[in-house]
Parts: sequence; C-alpha cells; structure tokens
Amino acid sequence: MVARARPQSRMTSGVDGQTIDEIQLNPGRHIERLSSDLRSRSFNFSPLKPHFVPKPNSTKERLICVPTVRDRIVQRSALTFLTKKYRSLLANDISYGFVEGRSVAEAASRACDLRKSRRWVYKTDISAFFDTVGRDRLAEALKRRVKERSLWPLLLSAGACEVAADRPGVAAKLAKTGIKEGVGVRQGMPLSPFFANLFLYGFDREVIRRKFAAVRYADDLIFLADSESQCLEIDEFCRAELSKIGLTIPLLSAATKTFIREPGQEAEFLGLGLRANSGQYELILMKSQYDKIREQLLSLASIEHLNSRGITLAALDAHLQARISGYLSAYQHCTNLAELENALGDLHAKVLRRVYGPSGLKIDLNNLGKAERTFLGIA
Repeated sequence: MVARARPQSRMTSGVDGQTIDEIQLNPGRHIERLSSDLRSRSFNFSPLKPHFVPKPNSTKERLICVPTVRDRIVQRSALTFLTKKYRSLLANDISYGFVEGRSVAEAASRACDLRKSRRWVYKTDISAFFDTVGRDRLAEALKRRVKERSLWPLLLSAGACEVAADRPGVAAKLAKTGIKEGVGVRQGMPLSPFFANLFLYGFDREVIRRKFAAVRYADDLIFLADSESQCLEIDEFCRAELSKIGLTIPLLSAATKTFIREPGQEAEFLGLGLRANSGQYELILMKSQYDKIREQLLSLASIEHLNSRGITLAALDAHLQARISGYLSAYQHCTNLAELENALGDLHAKVLRRVYGPSGLKIDLNNLGKAERTFLGIA
C-alpha cells in the first residue's frame, strides 16, 4: 500500500495533478521509480500547491500547502523514522504538539492538572511561527540534533519548499498571508511539525531548567504560576528566550493572545477551558471550539462540497459518524461531554436534513412517514 490517508486526502493532488488513488493503480511502478530517484540522489521536491480556505468569522484566508503524493510519501517515510528515533528527545516534559502518543486533549488535561497547585495562568502563542522560522537556524538545529548526516540534504530541501505562484492571483494572495520566500516552513507538509519541535528544542530545555510549570502545543504556550508577579516574570522570560531565535509573542493585553488569568478566572487553551469548580479545576469544551466543530460538520451539508471531497451519499452517514466519534474521543476528558454528545447528534440530523431537503436533493421531508424518516436517519 502506498500510503494511509483520510478519504478526502486521497483525492487531493499536488502541482503534478496526481492523487493517491491514481498512484495505487500501479503502486509498484511508482515506488520503484521513487526508490531509484532517492538512491541516485536525483529526487527533488516539487513546489507546493496552494489552497486558500476562508477563516471562520474573518475576511482573511488560511493557506494550506499541498505537496505532491510522491513528496508526501518521502516526507512521511522520513517522519516515521525520525519520530521513532527521536521521540525521547522531542517528547519532553512540556511538549505535546505533534508528538506520537500525545494529543490536544492530553495537553489541556496536563495544564488543568498543573493549575490545581499553581492557580495563576499566563497564556501566549508565538506570532506567525511557521511563517517566520529562520531557515538557517533550523538547519543548525537539524544538524545538531539529527545524527543521520545522509538525511540532511533531504530534510533541508523539504524545509525550503515554496508555494507555486504560477496561477493568476496566487502571488497577491500569498502576499496577504505575510509569507515571504526564503523564510519560514510551509504548513501542510508532513515534516513541518517535526521541524517546529526541533526548532523549539532549546526553548523547551530552558523552560524545564527554570522549573516553570508549562505545556507547549506547537506554537501555543500556557504557564501555570503561583502569583501575578511570577506571570510577569514568565512574560519577560518568553520574550527574551524566543527573541534569541528570531521569534516574538503578542504584547501582554486583554485584546491579544497573550494574557494573564487570576485563580478564579476561566482560561482557554487549545479551544478548551480550564474552569474553577468548588476549589478544583475542570476541563470544558469552550463555545468557540464548539462553534468550529459545528461549522465543520455543517459544511458537509453542501452537495457541492461533498462532491469536491469525493464523499458520496452512500458514504456520507459513515463519514459523519466517524467525525462525531473522533470529536467525542478527543474531548472525552471534558466535564461537559454529555452536552457535546447531544449537540453532535442534533448536528448529524441537521446535516442529513439539509442534504435531503430543498437546498440539496429536494426531497419533501414534511410528506414522509415515520418509517421513511427513520430510513433516512432523520426521525
């Protein structure tokens, strides 16, 4: 098998137009050629195909960079090796993002546990992290930590991949995202998260050396402290340490992503809330994160959107069930899980009604009997 991928990824192509399903028609031939190119060192990464996705409640767009399937196979293979070989190096006491065996929910749960003894919260994130990573510094970190010298050229080449701007309007859109050629690591590549953790290795070590109680998930940071003054000390520390590697965080303000929360105040981290309850702290799914989940599920009510992702009517219900199961598993540590479960059940039925109804297949649902509605899953 060439690669394991989510159904929608199987239909996604890079700049060469090839999909996973097309390659799997004759995987042996493709793998043999790829292996030959790698052995002869004639393999080169292709430019990344840009996809611009509207950000929720914003006029801005999020850029997703899609590698070719060939490039994905190479990067995923390298990532599998590196993740296993260097897990003990990167899975330190504070790093949870893109580490095998760790998840968003576990990161938030860890923060919640830490807050039980350190009730003040300092929260921030690194400004435009992936887009501002210095490639020279990344190369230094890579050569310092990755011992397999034969992999260096391949990894450095992956880190230098740029977005193809050969279509009308793409260059202007790229400029609006703030991306600059020669700077940063493009999101969407399998190796990008590994590069992120490698780049922040020294920062993590200094946090641990200073014995701060902290959790980092990629560029999101939360520190738990004993007092407001310690939070201010942490703010100074983060700015000083991150500036050493060319990174910044927003100014400390109620209007930015850098803020301090008092012991009784709810604090958000990774879309989850650390909320005080009877002298203890509990983890809850926040409304902002639920709104994102709702938007993602309701997007599946569009037949045009479903067709673009290769999801047929026969597969829709199974796809919805899998999504819902994934959400429930991801947020199983939240105390308001039952509310989420009920809401997801309602959203499941709403998606199906929209697909069947006037905006979709134009079935007159009001004239259906109970048996027919049960059959369609909207009883």
